[in-house]
Amino acid sequence: MEHDFDVLLSFAGSERAYARAIHAICSANGLKVFLDEEFQDEIWGKNLVEFLDELYRVRGAYCVALLSSEYCQRAYTRVERRASFDRMIEQAGEYLLPVRVDDTWPPGLPKATAYLDLRVHGVIGVCELLVRKLRKNAPKLVIPPEVQVPRVPRGRIKADHMIDYLK
Repeated sequence: MEHDFDVLLSFAGSERAYARAIHAICSANGLKVFLDEEFQDEIWGKNLVEFLDELYRVRGAYCVALLSSEYCQRAYTRVERRASFDRMIEQAGEYLLPVRVDDTWPPGLPKATAYLDLRVHGVIGVCELLVRKLRKNAPKLVIPPEVQVPRVPRGRIKADHMIDYLK
């Protein structure tokens, strides 16, 4: 089946900096990624519950969920999560790709689901694995110089300053 997006990002507002960086890096590496703020013209005026349900059930090849305590508490992330769970029931194979931001685990997601931990892999590690998962023979990860890569768990550093940070 052809999808509108390779990846749908699902996250709470407190994780927006991570989502923006994942979006920018994965987009620069050839993935079509849904980030809500990039599609305001499409979303504007729509019933968000209906729009998000259809988006997360049908329009993406994968959903990357940034799991946190806030993610589990917010109304719209609950809609996204439930639509993703419905999609998981309807199809064989993985769809929801969880990334833990903290120790929270959402109700309804099987504990046996493999996940990445943002505190371990960082934004760049998550992007590297995501690009490899979708593009099996992907070349070395491209990180656009203008991308603000958030430190885990807090802070930001520009991509072109990463080498100084890693020394």
